[in-house]
Amino acid sequence: MNRKDYFENFEDFETPKKITVGNGDFLEALGSGLVRIVGHKGKETFLNDVYFTPDLPMNLVSVGKASEKGCSFSTKTNGECVFMKNNKPPVVGQLKDGFYQLQIKVKMSTSFVTANSLQEWHEKLVHQNKPHVKRTLKAHGISVDSKKDELCEPCVLGKHRRKSHKTSLLKLVSLSVLIFAVLWSCRRSQRKLSFWLSLSPILL
Repeated sequence: MNRKDYFENFEDFETPKKITVGNGDFLEALGSGLVRIVGHKGKETFLNDVYFTPDLPMNLVSVGKASEKGCSFSTKTNGECVFMKNNKPPVVGQLKDGFYQLQIKVKMSTSFVTANSLQEWHEKLVHQNKPHVKRTLKAHGISVDSKKDELCEPCVLGKHRRKSHKTSLLKLVSLSVLIFAVLWSCRRSQRKLSFWLSLSPILL
């Protein structure tokens, strides 16, 4: 599958796995999980241990891998193909342009977004307070790994504020020259901010 939001119980691979497609090219699979589908006559079933391969131009089913999982594959003279496994609803396809196009639709997870960590949920829910995010997820029956709680850098930067200026200890005795000052700033990176101060005297 080439879309991560199709998956349930998704797990990232520690090291991407290389898979070979029909033309001999190698693509990287980044993780695997379960995908729910609606197949023949609207019957719902699922595909397990599906690889997430974002560079795939189309979603593919390996007949060899399906056979290893106990599925039977058969074709008919009218170009129809059928995947069967035990008593599960069959998955039917039709030959077109050299490919068997399966007549299935992905049933999206009831969760409108997927995330693996509390930090990911915190970002997807527009940086709401993390304890509030945890309570919301728990109320909706969504488990989340909060052991490795990360410091949210955008939140830290967003809460920065300038310290108040201290009261000057100098007293003005007489005024003969007015200094016109302009402070310039330029952000060179997310963490580095440069300043320039230009001074221009104005005679009174």
